[in-house]
Amino acid sequence: MATEQFSERKTLMIVAPFKGDAISLGKLLGDIYPVQAHHDLASLSIALGESTGLVILTEESLSGDVLSF
Repeated sequence: MATEQFSERKTLMIVAPFKGDAISLGKLLGDIYPVQAHHDLASLSIALGESTGLVILTEESLSGDVLSF
């Protein structure tokens, strides 16, 4: 199936400063895609590459005044 082939090659990147958000999104989508959770945009920017398929940003990841996990 095309979706299965795509999901094996591409990684879902989640940027969520609150650990619970990253865990919830990982549980929701982790059976379909390999998941990498990042605590800030700097960490995400280092990890971005050809294997990145989708990036999910929480609202909190866009403001710099929250504490990371």
